[in-house]
Amino acid sequence: MKDIVSSESAELFETRWPNLLVCFSVGDIFSTLGDYFRVEGLPQEVQGDFSCATLCKATEDAFLTLLNRGALDAFVRVTPLPPAAQEELDRMAGIMNPITDTAADAREVQRAAVAECARDYRSLEGSQFKQKWMNLIGPRSVYDAAICAGVI
Repeated sequence: MKDIVSSESAELFETRWPNLLVCFSVGDIFSTLGDYFRVEGLPQEVQGDFSCATLCKATEDAFLTLLNRGALDAFVRVTPLPPAAQEELDRMAGIMNPITDTAADAREVQRAAVAECARDYRSLEGSQFKQKWMNLIGPRSVYDAAICAGVI
């Protein structure tokens, strides 16, 4: 039973972090992780709940500990880490990139452009406004959106 859970948690670890692990000699990594657990013992969480999820989390923590200590440096195959691998390492370490809502960002850019168009409508001379907002396709769509929004 213990061997099955260990094997399945190793597979789970590999499927969670494929881009990161391809940058290392995986056999050496797992050997070193095994040595780490033999010396340090299994964490309390794993002893209380010997499951794939808790063992995989303990493996992630051990990987980060060994990486920070420089114990995995000899097994690195790719330096610097490619962006996908670095992203996985950051996620494993709990460093999250800010989640961007591209739709919300696009709406905010559109709102700002419509507001600028409305200000220009009130402050520029007719020919200046026409040259800036009505002669090109992009600005014209902002002008049309401003009309639809009722700000012009």
